[in-house]
Amino acid sequence: MEEDEAFAKQLQAHLAALYRDQGRYSEAEPLYLKALDIFERRLGVNHPNTVTVGRGLANLRDRLNSQQ
Repeated sequence: MEEDEAFAKQLQAHLAALYRDQGRYSEAEPLYLKALDIFERRLGVNHPNTVTVGRGLANLRDRLNSQQ
């Protein structure tokens, strides 16, 4: 079961990145936020996977800000 959960959270983070890269920002942000919350609780804020998801969210927000 834990392997399924780990796979699901990785998949969610990858889907968020895909949406971001496709310009589907409104769909990407909630996925990033949920994935980041899960990664922080499960792995800690300094884990490389958590940091990667956080950077993806920051990149998304930079793109959103540059559109305004």
